[in-house]
Amino acid sequence: MTDEISEDIPDAVLSDFTHIAVRAGTETFRILAGKGENYDKKKESHFYEVEFRELNAEGQVVTLGECDKALLYLDSDNIELWGNLSFYSAEEEATILAEYLFWDDGEGILTGEPDSWVVIRKDSGSSLQGTGFTAYLRENRVILEESVSGSWVEEEETGGEEKVE
Repeated sequence: MTDEISEDIPDAVLSDFTHIAVRAGTETFRILAGKGENYDKKKESHFYEVEFRELNAEGQVVTLGECDKALLYLDSDNIELWGNLSFYSAEEEATILAEYLFWDDGEGILTGEPDSWVVIRKDSGSSLQGTGFTAYLRENRVILEESVSGSWVEEEETGGEEKVE
């Protein structure tokens, strides 16, 4: 009978729950959501009113965030995030604000839509915004392609700071 159910109808609907991803016996990330829908045929999980946490191998939270909606592709661990997106990286000491982002888990690349604004705020006081956002997390490299504005604070080797605008 389940073969006859449309792939657009969720196999399960959950309220106020936690989704935990485990790799090699270690928790890698956790999604807390007000509502979740699982689509087995599509190999997708849809989450609403989302909080998420990425953990390192020691179990420490390295990324903390929230958004209105997330779509997790179960066969790849890629994820799309929409609406009031905000997340903080403890390692980078930075916050990213956006309306949409796509995480390619296999490549380690985070991208925004070409014309969507993304704001990056560092704890050091730096703040940049622009469109055409791509972050190559394995290379620790971020690109904003167009309409870039803001200021960047660089620490000098002497321990002081230099402000670049």
